[in-house]
Amino acid sequence: MRRLLLCGILALFICISGVSAGGNNHPDKWALGPIFLGGYLGGYNAGGFYGGMLALKAPPIPVYWGIQLDFIDLNRQVFDAGFTGDYYVFDRMLVPGIKLGWYLGVGGFFSLSHYFGSGEWTYLNVGVRVPVALSWQPLSWLEIIGGITPCLGLHFYVAGKDGLHLNWPLVGELGARFWF
Repeated sequence: MRRLLLCGILALFICISGVSAGGNNHPDKWALGPIFLGGYLGGYNAGGFYGGMLALKAPPIPVYWGIQLDFIDLNRQVFDAGFTGDYYVFDRMLVPGIKLGWYLGVGGFFSLSHYFGSGEWTYLNVGVRVPVALSWQPLSWLEIIGGITPCLGLHFYVAGKDGLHLNWPLVGELGARFWF
């Protein structure tokens, strides 16, 4: 099992270093845009989820931010606020002729949710994330993004329920950033 894991890590390293020969994929400008999320929350309270966030990039800081603020439940009983911050370790062009690139990053997330119904509760999520995505820039001011982001974090209740739980969401991200 250990050999298989080491071979997988070595193959990933070889693939990344081979593909990372292209230039930087993202300009050092301001960016803003919507990112739509969907995925599977593993571990405690496993199930599907969806949502959206506002993507933000401010030069010269090399961090790509995400800000989420919404009501999840159809009856507006669950309030959710979250933040992400990612640093792109690899940010390269795959096909320069059509401006198709990819990135692999490391980052973190924090979210707070509160349920207002009967059995009221509040919980926090905090952890690390590894976004991997394709990035297409058909115009100098427009970027289309599609990727997956495996995460590992802690989910703990502040009020209403008890316990500290490990979670490992796998998040799909689809969106756009407008560069200016």
